[in-house]
Amino acid sequence: MALSSLQAHFTDHFDSARDNRVVKICLGRYNASLGSIYVPYELLESVYGSHHHAYYHQPKSGTALELLLSRSNCPEVLGLFVQWLYTGKYTELNGPVKNVDCSTTTPLLDMCESHGKDTMEWTVKAAVLAWSLGQELHVPAFQNYAMTRLFAAFSRPSKRPLLTPALYECVSILDRGSFERLLIGGLAAKLEWKHKGHLERAMDVTIIRNWGDAAVVDQEDLESWASVLGSCDGFRTKFLEGSLLSLEKRREKVLVAEAYFVPLRTRPRKPSLTIVRKD
Repeated sequence: MALSSLQAHFTDHFDSARDNRVVKICLGRYNASLGSIYVPYELLESVYGSHHHAYYHQPKSGTALELLLSRSNCPEVLGLFVQWLYTGKYTELNGPVKNVDCSTTTPLLDMCESHGKDTMEWTVKAAVLAWSLGQELHVPAFQNYAMTRLFAAFSRPSKRPLLTPALYECVSILDRGSFERLLIGGLAAKLEWKHKGHLERAMDVTIIRNWGDAAVVDQEDLESWASVLGSCDGFRTKFLEGSLLSLEKRREKVLVAEAYFVPLRTRPRKPSLTIVRKD
């Protein structure tokens, strides 16, 4: 469902004055034109982690609280988050999109006409960006849902290899994006396995498990993979350990998304809200 459609058709009806609030989630801290969407305050609060407190901005005019996102996020993925917020899932598309690029200010999920060298699967890119959005919003349940979709995408055949050096680099940057991890882990977060985040570890083990299958892991650019291995001691150690086993042996162990879930400690969910279609 498009972001504009969600904005046009979903609003809330609450009984009390306290609950008559909505939150405007803004993609840009200083540039509202990047995109925004309205969600019910109580519904958003219900999916936060138990120890998280969002910092809302109250504008001088208007009734909506504002939640300003500082990281680069995709407008379409913000729409996927709202779908999940209401239904517990989001609608997936099938086809090629441009490769992830962490230098892009606003990543997009626009479809490409064909599978080219600079493309990847919509399902993979959407799941990675959704996980990152969930990280910034501090909504672990959305991160975990995105992880299930990522593993599901990895289990299906693709016209191009799903695992590339560019995807690995982007995942590493996104997963180390939280300010707390940069402060606590420092340089060690780049080197040691124990300091890696859930998404980065999931990517590591998936690459190691499928290394040698050119249909899954892009091995055309071995120089880039060598750079990846040289930049992270933890991944290199695990990779070399895995390389001692055959591809068939490595694939005997079934990977499950639940092993890489963010601990889920959400507040008790309040009764369902009445959703009114706004024509």
